[in-house]
Amino acid sequence: MKIGASTLAGLKDKLEDSLEFIESLGLEYAEFLHQHPNEFVDKNIFENYNLKYSIHAPFMDVNIASLQKSSRLNSIEQIKSSIDLANKIDAEAVVVHPGLITFLGRNFEDEVYKLANDSIKEIGEYGEDLGVLITIENMPTFESMIYQNINDLNELLVSLAMQTMQGMVQMKCILIQLNTYMPMIIMVMMTHTCH
Repeated sequence: MKIGASTLAGLKDKLEDSLEFIESLGLEYAEFLHQHPNEFVDKNIFENYNLKYSIHAPFMDVNIASLQKSSRLNSIEQIKSSIDLANKIDAEAVVVHPGLITFLGRNFEDEVYKLANDSIKEIGEYGEDLGVLITIENMPTFESMIYQNINDLNELLVSLAMQTMQGMVQMKCILIQLNTYMPMIIMVMMTHTCH
């Protein structure tokens, strides 16, 4: 089991401050949230800390299951940008949300899931080509989230038969108050083999 902290808790702080704080806790891993205000970041910043990294792909304004083709394709490109960064900084994994079903999209649920599955496959193949592990995060039980059931998500990943994705899940994050500096989101990544 690998335990680390996410930069999400320090989203309003300078990235350097968040990474320095995570390192000062004696943690070995940091999950870099690759979205505003850190959408464009100098990859060399990561070399300044004694940390191993994973990257959480953008999820604000991103929906790889969107019925709107241009929105979906733009979302996939944003995630591919995170995969490219992971490749450059030798991050261990990129975490991806499986998509959302909008209010009106509920009328086309089967199509939304098909688009999500196709997008996940495309993203997984892109990561595989670059040697980057892609993990699909099971979602909390909010009405618009798809793949809330970890067994359904696992079934999808097995059906895709993709080595970089098969059996990889990111478990839910736990928000704890470590000190008065900032609350941190502690992430736990676990792997298992699917049959």
